[in-house]
Amino acid sequence: MVVFDASPLILLAKAELLERFLGSFPEPVVIPLAVQAECCEKKVSFDAWLIARLIAEKHIEVRTLRSHMAFVQLRKEFSLGVGEAQAIALAQESNARLIAIEDRNGVNACKILKLPFIGALGILLRMREKELTSGEEALRKLEILRKYGRYRAEIVDDVRRRLEAPK
Repeated sequence: MVVFDASPLILLAKAELLERFLGSFPEPVVIPLAVQAECCEKKVSFDAWLIARLIAEKHIEVRTLRSHMAFVQLRKEFSLGVGEAQAIALAQESNARLIAIEDRNGVNACKILKLPFIGALGILLRMREKELTSGEEALRKLEILRKYGRYRAEIVDDVRRRLEAPK
């Protein structure tokens, strides 16, 4: 199972990669209630409508945390937002194989807690490796992720080089 925080979910939806990822990923994709609220509460954008539809169609499962204390502790210790803290707490209590997260404090929390994590750029690279997207398309999607994500230029340049590298 992979637990998603809101940012990578929204970024993959904006880049029109989310459905393809979900269709190719063999394990359940799960989000906590706070992430659902962040993504879908205001259905004013393509990504919000898409994520809401994928939840309704059961491609994304929404789960409630069993332990509120773990969530509170994570928020306090790592200065996390509600969505990030719920996603990490859910990943911990569910023994998730992976957590998709972009937030710097959330990534640092995952490192300290030894939780395997990935961001939208990592998912794009894996999709290219598995030939779920062509090299040309992956570069176009990278540009969309760059536009909407808060990535440093050197990170985007590194991903671009890796996408352009011969197989």
